[in-house]
Amino acid sequence: MKKIALICLALVVALGTLGVGFALWSDWLHIYGDVYTGDIGAVWSVETCYDNEAKDFSGVNAYLIDPDYMYIEIWNAYPSVTYTVEWNIECTGSVPIHFDYPWISGDLPAGATFTFTDMQGVPYDWYGYQMHPGEIIYGLLTIHLDNTAEQNYWYYFWIDLEYGQYNEFPRV
Repeated sequence: MKKIALICLALVVALGTLGVGFALWSDWLHIYGDVYTGDIGAVWSVETCYDNEAKDFSGVNAYLIDPDYMYIEIWNAYPSVTYTVEWNIECTGSVPIHFDYPWISGDLPAGATFTFTDMQGVPYDWYGYQMHPGEIIYGLLTIHLDNTAEQNYWYYFWIDLEYGQYNEFPRV
């Protein structure tokens, strides 16, 4: 009988201790403040455009529609010519960003090739490339028209630069 009384008393003390502990930890806590998470941004610039012609018959021009879209025009095009656009990108946000491969859309012959390189000619691996705030990268976009390009034709296209927050982009 004594054992049952001691077990009951121990259970009452344990439940009382749990109740007191719960009462101390179940109060409301209000925190007021501001949370700053930062922002993302990149600005694309066009420096110069040129081609590899011996005579100045055709040409290339590039300009920005907005900071994310580069519009490129090639006039008096002909087969087997190469055009180059020098560009740079600056990370203007306060959070690092990642890039996805730029989207190229518009009117170009099927055999046109695009190469994004740094200034020394090393190709960029855009998928997952990370830039930190204030960082600037410089590069070249080389467009080569193969033998399917039409003579004296005007080609135009645009490139969409896609980027996002470093821990959420590119989306897999």
